[in-house]
Amino acid sequence: MPIKWTRRYRSRLLNVTESPLGPGWTTSWFPTLKRVEQSWQFVSPEGVSNAFPDPDGRIERGKVIRLLGAFLELIRQRNQYIVTQWNVESGEIQRFVFTAEQGSDALLLAAVENVSGDGVDLTWTASGRLGSLRQRTENRTVLINTRSLDV
Repeated sequence: MPIKWTRRYRSRLLNVTESPLGPGWTTSWFPTLKRVEQSWQFVSPEGVSNAFPDPDGRIERGKVIRLLGAFLELIRQRNQYIVTQWNVESGEIQRFVFTAEQGSDALLLAAVENVSGDGVDLTWTASGRLGSLRQRTENRTVLINTRSLDV
């Protein structure tokens, strides 16, 4: 799986998700998953927002929720929440693996992988910024150097 950075702006994301690039921006490495009232909200790398309805807590009990029209499914396995996205035209299937941080409601993207397990692992800094991307197959790592600007 290649490491490539694609940035997109979506005005409908202005109040939906926070991004290190600013309101409305998303990239291939900033999809989000969070619990919002009685559903799980997933914002894809393309900036498309979908809600998985879960009023009775099926995900926490290990059940699968599918959004067939959006070609998405969500499941919890141990401390990981996995959103699978499939493209019916290309046959490509991607899995976005989020981990729950202890003592926090935040779900951090831990990996993006295909069905054969090839993928990219992500690390995050203590301040919640992307720290690195590591490609599993070729074991290549890209370190992300971010610094806050004091204005």
